[in-house]
Amino acid sequence: MRFFCITHTSLQATNNALTAACRRLDIAVILVSPDSYALHPRLVPVPGDLLYRAATDAASVRLEQALWQSGVAAFYDDPYGDGLDPKAQLLRHGVPTVQGAESLAHGETLRLVIVGDHVVATGTHSRLQSDRRILATTMAGNSILAASMPSPEAVALALKATRAMRIEFAGVDLRDDEAGRPVVAALHFPCDFADLQHSSGVDIAGAMVDHLVVKHCKGKIQAKNPYARLNPDTKPISAPQQALEPMLIQQWRPSGM
Repeated sequence: MRFFCITHTSLQATNNALTAACRRLDIAVILVSPDSYALHPRLVPVPGDLLYRAATDAASVRLEQALWQSGVAAFYDDPYGDGLDPKAQLLRHGVPTVQGAESLAHGETLRLVIVGDHVVATGTHSRLQSDRRILATTMAGNSILAASMPSPEAVALALKATRAMRIEFAGVDLRDDEAGRPVVAALHFPCDFADLQHSSGVDIAGAMVDHLVVKHCKGKIQAKNPYARLNPDTKPISAPQQALEPMLIQQWRPSGM
């Protein structure tokens, strides 16, 4: 089993957290950048591997779609989704959302980090900097401080929003409307969780990796393997290291591999 993460060197805190989580489970880590990645049989996820995209740029999204296949555990069952706009998707499932930038003018935003069917961490941050970009699936750019457990209504709403998007990991930002009821202000996938992990002490990266491992072990994904020519037990790197280094940001392998 290998953990593939599509990322950039600028996301070092995220990369370090995920690598540490994988090391605790003795899972090989391959961090790849869309800027330098080149397809290679030993650098393609196969059934039994795990895949996560930490970067949000278009090139990273395209690389994720190219690398995913049935049998690779990810935080979704289809990287292409159904093609709907995120806000339209939420409204279609009856998820209340903000109705304009004016509704974000005051107060703090509550961030709930969802992994699977659970809220694993909560935090607060100040007014969203991009009010007109409500519900865009990008990372937040401001620091997040740990917060106490939110209300049952907030938890239920965050879980409903995540399920509506057909994903299993997200950072859901909630605000209170004029009546004091929580509404979704933004939904982030991928979610930049490193600041909140640091401030809260919650091992969010560990929860993420655990979820993907359990998803695979429970047989929630069925391997059809269009890459049948590849050996699922292939070691991450056996070709000369120097030839493959330009494709990788970083690699960690358990001892003996």
